[in-house]
Amino acid sequence: MVVNESLSYYKANVPEYVNRSNMQFAVVGGHEWHVNKVSLVTQLGYTIQNVFSVVDEPLFQRYGIRIQVLNNIQCGLLLKAYRGRADCFEWHAAYSFR
Repeated sequence: MVVNESLSYYKANVPEYVNRSNMQFAVVGGHEWHVNKVSLVTQLGYTIQNVFSVVDEPLFQRYGIRIQVLNNIQCGLLLKAYRGRADCFEWHAAYSFR
């Protein structure tokens, strides 16, 4: 799940977006290249629903890095782009149940 705070501007200032849902859905496939505790992430996705999209292109790419901090904890930074045009920058923290 991704929280995109840039949508709050549209929800407050653009009348046709006031009652729309913030939900965005996509199908994503990708690859991680592991080097010790660092992973380089590349993903390709297809947007199924995105009401607030800045482009009409359904295909997007996501590039990023993940770092394993402890045995079960990792954090990462990802950039999502539509044909080279940045859409959002994501960060995450994760816990793995192993």
